[in-house]
Amino acid sequence: YYVGDIDREGARIVEQARNANVVEIRLHSGMYRAMLAEHKRRVKAGGECEPAAANQGVPQNLAATIKDLPMVTRVQFRNVLREGGRIPQEILMTADYRDGDSGSFDRMLNN
Repeated sequence: YYVGDIDREGARIVEQARNANVVEIRLHSGMYRAMLAEHKRRVKAGGECEPAAANQGVPQNLAATIKDLPMVTRVQFRNVLREGGRIPQEILMTADYRDGDSGSFDRMLNN
């Protein structure tokens, strides 16, 4: 599983890693949902979306890159990119990474 920043460069890194590796690289949907939820909470409290760097790379096929994510999460991810924003992976704390999961298999591994 992979978790990185939600921005154009973050999506491009996943795309490049998949192209360069023989092993399957999947996005950790639970962590991306948690990142988006924390971002939403911060914006609701008066914060702003961090702008992405102007010189970021762009993934060749964003739809294929984020295909592992549930539909709602994919839409939210795309919206951040369309707005030129960035949600850094550091928006989450250690406990979020420890407790986040993508399904029953992850819950089993975390017990």
